[in-house]
Amino acid sequence: MMCAKFLKPTAGQRHGRLYRFGEWVFEGTLGFYARTLDCWEASLVAAKERTRAIVPYETYENYVRYLRQSAHYFRTRHSDVVQFTMERR
Repeated sequence: MMCAKFLKPTAGQRHGRLYRFGEWVFEGTLGFYARTLDCWEASLVAAKERTRAIVPYETYENYVRYLRQSAHYFRTRHSDVVQFTMERR
């Protein structure tokens, strides 16, 4: 929730005004990013044998665990990627 905590639209607007920027778009990507992580995990699992030929098994397991747990945190709204665009005034 770090992004949600520190980059709320009102705080972003206030900071933007300080540097003469106006906020144009401000949106979270919760659902999209969780699905992206799920796709990456599925691709990695599908390529398990090729991957294990390249990297040690522990490395493979770490990446699968990271992708699975990250997707979980995005789905449960503990994490978010916030995308915003500023325009100069």
